[in-house]
Amino acid sequence: MALVGIDFRKRMSVGEIEFPEIYENGKPKLGGLMDPRQGVIDRRGRLFNFQISIHGIWCIYYYCVYHYINGQDRKILLTAERALEVFKQVSDEDCLILGMDPRFARPDWMICTVLPVPPLAVRPAVVTFGSARNQDDLTHKLSDIIKTNIQLRRNESNGAAAHVLADDVKLLQYHVATLVDNCIPGLPTATQKGGRPLKSIKQRLKGKEGRIRGNLMGKRVDFSARTVITADPNLPIDTVGVPRTIAQNLTFPEIVTPFNIDKLQDLVNRGDSQYPGAKYIIRENGARVDLRYHPRAADLHLQPGYR
Repeated sequence: MALVGIDFRKRMSVGEIEFPEIYENGKPKLGGLMDPRQGVIDRRGRLFNFQISIHGIWCIYYYCVYHYINGQDRKILLTAERALEVFKQVSDEDCLILGMDPRFARPDWMICTVLPVPPLAVRPAVVTFGSARNQDDLTHKLSDIIKTNIQLRRNESNGAAAHVLADDVKLLQYHVATLVDNCIPGLPTATQKGGRPLKSIKQRLKGKEGRIRGNLMGKRVDFSARTVITADPNLPIDTVGVPRTIAQNLTFPEIVTPFNIDKLQDLVNRGDSQYPGAKYIIRENGARVDLRYHPRAADLHLQPGYR
């Protein structure tokens, strides 16, 4: 896993999402959560064209900030803002000692200060009755993040009390954390109005039904099967054996030519109950003859062009 710098996050973005609103005058709001620069999910839409671990903290924190008062340890709250200040003071030479190449990864990149907003294809809206749309869970959570961020900025500009700003920061951190993982021990689960837990990014990726195992690695194709393979002293060195039931079920499409018609005719005569044999014939007009339901497979005569 690689750390991504703030500048790179900004360069890969198409714009800043700063409004919690989704639509304005019936159209996606520019700068909102359905910003058309992020892509379109509607056929009628038009795309806008625009040219370390905690141990690393203690490695640094011990030598930079740790101090004694009256010979006793002073316990202070290590906030993300304070950790970011310490991480930024780490030189490139110290990054190499920590096992990081400063050209590609720095400790301060582990603190999220710029949050990438996933495009619309990742969080499409579901059209219900008429033109009503139900927004994705990620869109609702991103809306909470933007609203809390706006509230924090407003309180800072109005000179709110320190404990009010601290509560806003904790709430913002909670929304960002549950956007990524909504099953963090010790944190309340973010839910919809009906009480259903929101499906975070981690829940969409992990597990057998997730994007990785369920979609990217879960392709289904024709003429393939999964089974146990084994070696055999009677097989060539570059060959493995499969069960006979698998070998009889899998087919290999072979076109009939004048050079192999006799061999393929013999396979057709054997039918699908013997190995090697044939399962079906596809004529030149596309008609398919299934040998399982044909009373006499030997009465079928192949012609060049059949499969």
